[in-house]
Amino acid sequence: LFIRLDIYGRFATALVYVPRERFNTQLRMRMQQILLEAFNGYSVDFSVLLSEQPLARVQLIVHGKQMRAIHFRVEDIEQRIRDAMLSWEDHLHQALLSKYAEARANQLFKQYKRAFPVAYKDHFSPQVAVMDMLRLDNITTEAGLSSYLYRSIHQADQNLSFKVFGRGHARALSDVLPILEHMGVRVINAHPYLIQKDAKINYWIIAFDIVVDASIDLEVHDIKERFQNAFSQIYHGQVDNDGYNKLVLAASLNWREVTVMRAISKYLSQIRVPFSQSYMQDTLAVNPSITRALMNLFVARFKPQKAADDAHQMHLLDGIQQALEQVSNLDEDRILKHFLAVIQAM
Repeated sequence: LFIRLDIYGRFATALVYVPRERFNTQLRMRMQQILLEAFNGYSVDFSVLLSEQPLARVQLIVHGKQMRAIHFRVEDIEQRIRDAMLSWEDHLHQALLSKYAEARANQLFKQYKRAFPVAYKDHFSPQVAVMDMLRLDNITTEAGLSSYLYRSIHQADQNLSFKVFGRGHARALSDVLPILEHMGVRVINAHPYLIQKDAKINYWIIAFDIVVDASIDLEVHDIKERFQNAFSQIYHGQVDNDGYNKLVLAASLNWREVTVMRAISKYLSQIRVPFSQSYMQDTLAVNPSITRALMNLFVARFKPQKAADDAHQMHLLDGIQQALEQVSNLDEDRILKHFLAVIQAM
């Protein structure tokens, strides 16, 4: 990199020599942006010379004002251009070397350097790819599944990202979307990716952008684990895929606790309680604190590791009864009292 400033500080001329095989329009545009930022310029003219030599010469003229008053170091600008010259795969190799020993990093890079499609590279950084590779490598069978719920620094408070990882034939979006909808989230975007690690084994990733209701507290410490575990159980058919699963987020229940509430509601239907399953689902979801308190009472009565504590149970019961007095909808009040009666009758 060679830089010369105009004697009046109106423009700066930069000559950049880059390997021909590395030069493309995207790199040229990145170099322009780097120079604009370095010299606080407002426009850039460029010319490119490609010859039989191994280096391409790029001349960039940055237009601005009072450039001689700007402090800059050629070495810093050159390093930024070097970094911009690196491909996504180069950054992936560096990210692997920073996380693993050299032998393991080189092994993973050999396996995955051509595995990720262009669409994935456009959406995710090499550092994120390293974490995704770790989750993919932990899937050992075609029935295996992994998932990851997270929030990026650019997302709003109630916006989250959710990734599903699998092996073998890629799953259709229609296999996954109903599960997420029944768990009480709205799917804004979905991006499927096929990861071709080698000729014999394919992996797949589906990345979702989701929104949860504003009433849900996302700061609960175990919300990620509860959501991921519940999704896995539902996906594999171990748990029914219905509206009761929204209680995982709404009432901070795990999938086993949701199963208990579902079983009670099925029992209430069998004894001819005049409310539909969907109405009971919605009632539990819109009264999350009472639903959580009902489950706490159930746990206090029946969890083997906890000795029976009548005083604690009475305290929980008093809290539930006080909360029920605040329920304004008569049908919801009746439904919640039916759940309480069943738990007390067990």
